Order: sequence, then C-alpha cells, then structure tokens
Amino acid sequence: MIHSETPRRLLRINEAASYAAVSRATLYNEIKAGRLTKLKIGKSSRIEISEINRWIDAATSAAQPKPAPPLWGAGCISCGD
Repeated sequence: MIHSETPRRLLRINEAASYAAVSRATLYNEIKAGRLTKLKIGKSSRIEISEINRWIDAATSAAQPKPAPPLWGAGCISCGD
C-alpha cells in the first residue's frame, strides 16, 4: 500500500509559531486580541494553517510602505502639466 503525504490542516501552537517564525507568546497575544482563531480539541489547542497564512498575509500587507507624495506637487516643473 502506498501512502501519500498530505499537508496537515491543523498545527499545534508551537508548530504554528515555528511555521510563522514568531514566538508562542506572540501567537497567544494575537489569539487574545482576536486577530487569530484557535480550535480546541479536547484539552489541546490547534490553529488551522489557512488561518496562519491569512494572518501572515494581513500582517505583511499592513506593513507595506505607502508611496511618498511628490515633492513639488502634481505637475511637471518644466512644462507645467
């Protein structure tokens, strides 16, 4: 019988922290703030990998620098357009 390796949907908190390259404390703070959702399975906590990816995407898009406004206004200095 051949077993194919399927990607895992749920990660333990320490695995999610390693995947996202943050500390466990950061994940717990994000959960407490409502920016991440954890699942309880018995006494264990898990985070869906799609939830981690969504959180990373939201954090990185919020961190993108905004373009600076033009120094001399909107028009061309030499021709006035």
